[in-house]
Amino acid sequence: NHININLSDAENVFIYSAIFHDLGKAYDWFQNRIIEAAEKNSQDFSVPRHELFSAFATMQILTENAFTNFFQFLRDCILLSITWSHLATRGTELLKIMYTTPDFVKVKSVHLSGRRKLEIISILNSILAEYKCETGIDLLKLPTEISINEVKGILKTLHKALNNSLLYYATLPVLSALQIADSLVAHKNRGDKPQVHIID
Repeated sequence: NHININLSDAENVFIYSAIFHDLGKAYDWFQNRIIEAAEKNSQDFSVPRHELFSAFATMQILTENAFTNFFQFLRDCILLSITWSHLATRGTELLKIMYTTPDFVKVKSVHLSGRRKLEIISILNSILAEYKCETGIDLLKLPTEISINEVKGILKTLHKALNNSLLYYATLPVLSALQIADSLVAHKNRGDKPQVHIID
């Protein structure tokens, strides 16, 4: 209300953040790590820094039709929510993450095979249609390759965007909802009882 964002735009920020926050996991390098964990019968399916690639891919497919107004502000809110969704700290840690990313992601770029891209587009189309928010997304722009340098670029952009303190505070409720939903789904996928704590 304070910055005149209407309800439908606010809802789309939540929906897009939830739908796209793990998009980076679709890329081959991350899929190979997940498959390897499954073959070892491991419960650890974590893949380092996939959220950064998710944010970059999301930035590519969002169009100005996603919102009626304030496109850049709301887009950056989504990108920050995705980027911070797996971090213990929420402050201006973006530059630190940028410099340490190569320590975690041991490749210069990640790729999305043509077959997998078609599968992902099909899945996303059905989800977006269900929530009636497909008009603001161009899935054909889903990148088939994302480089470490492109990820660094998006982190620099978001770091600058945080000069607008409203962006930080607007991101927090989206981030909180995203973390709760992600926690529930992760525990369900692993066969555990959902564990959402009071702090969440």
